[in-house]
Amino acid sequence: MIIIIIIIIIIVGCIETVNVYAARLVKGLEKYESNSIVQGTVFAAESIIDNICDDSHFDILNPSIKYSCIKIINDNSTSFMQKFEGKLDRNFNQVKGMMYELKRKVCYDDVNACSLYRFQMGNISSNIRNKCSACHIISNDIDVAIKKNMNNKKNKVKLEEIVDNVCDGLGFNHSPYSWLEDYCEEMIEDNYSTIIDAASFRKKLYASRFNPDTSFSDSLCEELFKCQKKGNHNAEL
Repeated sequence: MIIIIIIIIIIVGCIETVNVYAARLVKGLEKYESNSIVQGTVFAAESIIDNICDDSHFDILNPSIKYSCIKIINDNSTSFMQKFEGKLDRNFNQVKGMMYELKRKVCYDDVNACSLYRFQMGNISSNIRNKCSACHIISNDIDVAIKKNMNNKKNKVKLEEIVDNVCDGLGFNHSPYSWLEDYCEEMIEDNYSTIIDAASFRKKLYASRFNPDTSFSDSLCEELFKCQKKGNHNAEL
């Protein structure tokens, strides 16, 4: 059990470290945009990665994830920064695609912290890119966000914030992701209160250390769209 927990922390730590980098990069892009800096300006990975593990983003997560970030940066700083050297681009959709690819390269290829499946959930045949497939992936992302914020007593993220931001985060976590976005906004908008209630109930189950027989995505997608269950599984962190 201890080994499993450590592995999960390393997986989430790696992904969240790249997430923080992505957030800092977007802020950098907005700054360059407002100052009318020429597109293609070279950015230095060192300036963005500096003190990355002290970022306030980690305050809302399990404290162990921050320590995982520190270990990942200490053990893989050279290869980490090499992956992040490049040029600024004002196309935010390209930034999302770039950050997804960097997560895969850093967390799967270099650090070997994640399974390849973690990066292939959205890469399914076009004939099954439907409402139910999208629901399972989106619900899984919500479930992962809930789990990441458990056991942090200081800075709790509201479930509404998790649900409100899930669609914007699809491009950072999945590829291709445009087909998911097409379903996500409608799914959240039309079923907002139901999703919040389901997420709240699931969070209470986790807090009581109860492990449900049915996954969050199975229960939610069956309730919303009568989708077929994918089987007993935990959210892929």
